[in-house]
Amino acid sequence: MTDDGSAFHIVASFYKMKQVLCTKHYHNLIFPAQAGLGHLAHEFQKSMFSAIYDNFKSEKSLDDHLQDCLSKFGHSPNAKKFILQLQKDKSLVCRTHTIWIFSAGCKSSQRGESTNARMKAGGSKKSELRNFNLFQFVTWYLDQVEKQEEESLHAIVKLLSSNRSWSNFVQDIWHAQCNQVRKCTGDRFTKPDIFVVEFSVPV
Repeated sequence: MTDDGSAFHIVASFYKMKQVLCTKHYHNLIFPAQAGLGHLAHEFQKSMFSAIYDNFKSEKSLDDHLQDCLSKFGHSPNAKKFILQLQKDKSLVCRTHTIWIFSAGCKSSQRGESTNARMKAGGSKKSELRNFNLFQFVTWYLDQVEKQEEESLHAIVKLLSSNRSWSNFVQDIWHAQCNQVRKCTGDRFTKPDIFVVEFSVPV
């Protein structure tokens, strides 16, 4: 699941994977596309959301819906451009098509956005990264991971100093992740709580 970056379909094809587009990135384009529609703007928005998120049960029903939208809203250049693009990308973004592709229930690339933001330093590093070679990029990325881990540790220490605590639910997750680390590292870590601090949760 990606945004509309031009290289993603090449990577997906090379690895024989199915590519789908992030619905959030796509539906954000609806709002500027409704400019100039006047009293039809809300209906256009509703129709486009329906095209993306509803299962029309058949490809023909979706095609008919998009064609009706083109007839109703096509007098607006912005709306027409969006509908034509959606017709082109329907197999990548419309639920009628993507429902047949396993995506663990994800409809957007939101889960990966934090990683993207970390790599781009909130956007300030985006242009400079284009000139990085692979070694420079990996070095930069690992530095950002280490920085985030340090910031997370400081945040936890601050919370503990304020007599705050985490739940047993979180504690169980940390234990499970710790066990996974042991498994992946060949049990080199033998102490059961080397990564997990035992903390009594107050009643």
